Amino acid sequence: MSINVTMDLPTALGLANNPATLSGYGPIPGPLARMLATDAGWHRMVHDPITGYLLDYGTTTYTPPQILRDYLTARDPICCFPGCHQPGIYAEADHTNPYPNGPTAAHNCRMVCKRHHQNKTNHRWTYTSNPDNTTTWHTPNGHTYTHPNDP
Repeated sequence: MSINVTMDLPTALGLANNPATLSGYGPIPGPLARMLATDAGWHRMVHDPITGYLLDYGTTTYTPPQILRDYLTARDPICCFPGCHQPGIYAEADHTNPYPNGPTAAHNCRMVCKRHHQNKTNHRWTYTSNPDNTTTWHTPNGHTYTHPNDP
């Protein structure tokens, strides 16, 4: 079970007692929000105080938040394995540099279908995410294949 508590940074740090929000309930006092947060896994989400738009999110958990999955699916519309055409919406978000050595962040994740994710996990395939949004796969016997990952 999880609960979502939203509070500003000064309240989280104990420097202020501004009201916080308990999802599904509504406003709660800052001290109660801090108490609830002491026994929880944190997902940092930083938003613009004027527009409310999400600017950054925590990258210290294995499972990507939905907003990151949405971005990855838009960036990687198909599995990033060469020749695979499995739609990204049915793929898995995979860490290029395995977690926890690499963060759960856009620059370290690619959408990979279940079959090719298993190849990587169980059969010593690896890949490199390139700055031009291509993906270079490395086989166990030393061959390399680059996937353009065109949207």
